[in-house]
Amino acid sequence: MTDIELFLVLVAAHWLADFPLQGDYMAKAKAGALRTAEGTWCLTAHAAIQGLVLGSVVFLNGGDAFVFGLLVFATHWVIDFLKVRNVFDYSTDQLLHIFFIAVLVVMCS
Repeated sequence: MTDIELFLVLVAAHWLADFPLQGDYMAKAKAGALRTAEGTWCLTAHAAIQGLVLGSVVFLNGGDAFVFGLLVFATHWVIDFLKVRNVFDYSTDQLLHIFFIAVLVVMCS
């Protein structure tokens, strides 16, 4: 798979993990991250799902799934935390996720 193909598959996987796999409960509860245990767990679980899903794609492509998944987890957690704190809006949130996916593809290729 070329880097561009991998990037497109990872963006699709991000969409899958960001919407259908997150669910309404987790999306609402993560707003309480670092204020409540429930919010922190929900944000952490959501970021972990992102790392696992995107890391699995990289694994199937023969890459280092652990490092990639860990970096996705970390960047996703920070970006979503800043979004729920209203540092930036939904569009910026999504652009940052896509930007970091692109950066990680380049770094790991």
